[in-house]
Amino acid sequence: MDAAENDRQRRRRFSCIRVALYVVAVTAAAALTGLSDGIDASILAAVHAWSSPERTQFFTSVTRFGSYEAIYGMAAVVAAVLLLLGHRPVAIRLGVVMAAAFVLNNFVKFVVARPRPEPFFGEAPSSYSFASGHALFSGCFYGFIGLLVASSLPDAWQRAVILVPTAGLIGSIGLSRVYLGVHYPTDVIAGFALAAVVLCAMRPDAPKA
Repeated sequence: MDAAENDRQRRRRFSCIRVALYVVAVTAAAALTGLSDGIDASILAAVHAWSSPERTQFFTSVTRFGSYEAIYGMAAVVAAVLLLLGHRPVAIRLGVVMAAAFVLNNFVKFVVARPRPEPFFGEAPSSYSFASGHALFSGCFYGFIGLLVASSLPDAWQRAVILVPTAGLIGSIGLSRVYLGVHYPTDVIAGFALAAVVLCAMRPDAPKA
């Protein structure tokens, strides 16, 4: 890769980080001032009106794939496999990504301290609502794996085959949090934006053979 291409990639990453941080700042300000309360409540009501027993069962299952236990358990396994295969730099980068997600999640929740909405299904977690940890953790982990695999593929259609389902899974996990009523939509948007910050800063490259 020549210097010009490196420079273009660096600029794209910085642009991604700036945009994602702007989204986080706007949603945090809206949550702190109550400006997003009306639209959040309207979207929650609309999503709840769309509920059915089948959808509730589906989203209850989907949301487990974004839980702290599931994500960090899978991340530990993937990191161990990468180490065993001799891809230590990639394993370390995955560890840094997930550590950053953990720190950001706790820091932002503490700073904004937004109470949870009244859940539609199940019980509300004891932590604060903003930002969605499920959205942040799933965006970082599945996004990292998807980008890692896609970066090894030569053709755009092959990368799309990996990235589209990856985005679908991440989006479904975020939607599940709104569907269940344990997060406001702006919480989920902020979680995805925080994941974008981490991934843009630490985007994985396929390990060299």
